[in-house]
Amino acid sequence: SEIKYNNENIVFDEKIRDLLTKKSDSYDITIQHVLPMNYIKYADTKNIGFFPIDCTISDTILKKKINLMDEMLVPSYESKKLFLESGFKTPVKVMYNLFDYDEIANFKSQNNISQMNGTCNFVFMNEYSKQKNMEAVLSAYYTEFARIEPVNLVIAVEQNPDTINSFVKEVKSRLKSPTKLKDELIYSGTLSMESKLSILSQANCLVVPSYSEGSAYTAMEASALGIPIIYTENIGVQSYVDRSFNYPVRSTKEMCYGALNSLDGLYTCNDKWYRIDIDDLRTQMRKV
Repeated sequence: SEIKYNNENIVFDEKIRDLLTKKSDSYDITIQHVLPMNYIKYADTKNIGFFPIDCTISDTILKKKINLMDEMLVPSYESKKLFLESGFKTPVKVMYNLFDYDEIANFKSQNNISQMNGTCNFVFMNEYSKQKNMEAVLSAYYTEFARIEPVNLVIAVEQNPDTINSFVKEVKSRLKSPTKLKDELIYSGTLSMESKLSILSQANCLVVPSYSEGSAYTAMEASALGIPIIYTENIGVQSYVDRSFNYPVRSTKEMCYGALNSLDGLYTCNDKWYRIDIDDLRTQMRKV
C-alpha cells in the first residue's frame, strides 16, 4: 500500500497504480518488498518476499507470515543461514542488493577535512542503535591507541549531536581508564551523500562492528573507493567483500539483548545475533 511522508501528490504509472490497489490477478509473480507482518498471500500468482534478515526469527506471527510466501529472497548468504536456522519451510534464495559501483568509484571529493590529514583515519558510519554497536569501536579505539599516536576515529551518524556526544562521554566513563583517552571526530546530524562520501574518501579503514547486518551499503561504498573494512565475522557484510583485502573480526553468537526496535517480533531474547570480540577488533585496527 502507498505510504506518504508528505502532502505531495505523485503520479504513478499504470502498473504501479495497479499494485497499489492490490490488483495482482494479472501478474505471474508478485515480489513483496515490505516488512513480513504486511505479507499477503495473493491468489493465482507466485508470492515472493524480500527481507534482509539479520538475526534469527522466533516470533510465531512473523513465521506464519513468511511461510505464506512461495519463496523468500534475502540479500546475503549470512541472511540465508539465519533464515534456515530459524526453521522456515519457505524456499530461500540469495539476491544481492544492486549497487552503482561506477558512480561511487568515480566520486571526486570537494570537501577536504583538515583534521583527517596526515593521520590514520578509522570511520564508523552507521545508524546510532544497539544493533550497529558503536560502543565496540569506541572501546577498541580508546584502549588500543595512545594519545600521541597519529590515529583518528571519525563517527559519522545521522543523529542529534548532543545525543552522540553524551553517549561518547558515557563510554569513556565506563572504561575507567587511568590515563587520559584520545579524542575523536564527530560528524552528526543530517549528512548528505556528498558529505558521507567525502568522509569515506579520506578514510583509511571503515569499521562495521554491528551485531547484525543483512547487508551493508556503506561497506559497498567503501569497497568501491578502495577502502578496507574491519567487520564482525558472520554478518551480511562478508557476502559483499573479499576477505583477502579486508579484516573479519572473531564473533560469538548470542541472544539479542538491548535492541530498541518498534517491531515486537524482531530482536527478542529468543533470537540470536553476533557479538564482536573487542580484543580481536583492537588487533585488527592495530594491523591496519
